[in-house]
Amino acid sequence: MAETFVRDLATYIRAGYPIVTIVSSEEDRALELIDELLRQKAMTKRPRKLPVWSVSRGFTDLDGHPVAKDDTRDPLRALGYVANYADGALFLFKDFHPYLREQAPQAALLIRQLRDLVPGLKGRPRTLLWLSPVLAIPPELQKDLTVVDLPLPEESEYRDVLERLVDQVHDDPKVTIELDDDATDGIVKGCQGLTRAEAENALAEAIVSQQGLSGADIRAILDEKEQIIRKSGILEYTAAVADFADIGGLDNLKAWLRQRNEGFSQRARDFGLPNPRGVMLVGVPGCGKSLCAKAVAAEWQKPLLNSTWVVCLPALSASPRSACARPWRSPRAWRPACSGSTSWRRACPASAAAATAEWRPGCSARC
Repeated sequence: MAETFVRDLATYIRAGYPIVTIVSSEEDRALELIDELLRQKAMTKRPRKLPVWSVSRGFTDLDGHPVAKDDTRDPLRALGYVANYADGALFLFKDFHPYLREQAPQAALLIRQLRDLVPGLKGRPRTLLWLSPVLAIPPELQKDLTVVDLPLPEESEYRDVLERLVDQVHDDPKVTIELDDDATDGIVKGCQGLTRAEAENALAEAIVSQQGLSGADIRAILDEKEQIIRKSGILEYTAAVADFADIGGLDNLKAWLRQRNEGFSQRARDFGLPNPRGVMLVGVPGCGKSLCAKAVAAEWQKPLLNSTWVVCLPALSASPRSACARPWRSPRAWRPACSGSTSWRRACPASAAAATAEWRPGCSARC
């Protein structure tokens, strides 16, 4: 995944794209990958420097030393520095998006300055890179800008984080490390869906609180994931506390779930079996649908993520796709996991007329 990001970004840069937006909250990791990109043989034919801008420091190098004689913290001065720069460079702007919002005092002037700057960047070894955790593009710049998402770390990166933390405490007599191959694999897979910093925090917290690290400390990783879900405002993380012993009847469902649990194993993948997709539970309120979903997560030993359409609906009229897709970006990388959606009937229109009006912004009809 990181290799794909580097390859795509290198292609856009070598093709002369004037502005590339990188969507990620992992600034340090993004800088490492961009620095790695500049060391590639194909990029050394037209050498480029990497000035990094932030509103707190202006333009600096990767070590934080200023590269401009004048103060470039002001966005307008920063763009003026880019316009007068003669050598090849990738100008990395951190969190530039707030200054381009319509409410920003100098937004109109900055957008005009950027549009004047774009023709001079095309076909030359100079590119603007915007690094931001959110995607906010002014309409005037949409045709001149390309978006690249930095994917979350791969298993190998999580393994490097784990090995580095273990090496740091290896000589501490107060810390006990009990990790065999299975425990290591379990922790690495449990980190999937976290940023590198989040994985480091979760593992460090487990080492400090437990005075060691073992396969049982995957609970600390799940706690970190719970924090991510709570920040989303739409998804709800539910600890797997229920058990099928608490549910009466439903023998066919229980048998199917226990059988399909084997579909997550490596043996099943080698055989060519697909992962279990899902099941719809229909019934009157209070019949045990939510309890059954919790029991499934407990039986399969997977986190349970729940989304309620009553919470999603207020945001749908403004941006239906992003309202429900954004909270699932990190959980999508947690696979396998159990996910549930409740109150679907409130999101489904009861008639064709309602279906026509359902997604119309400002419409109050829901059922």
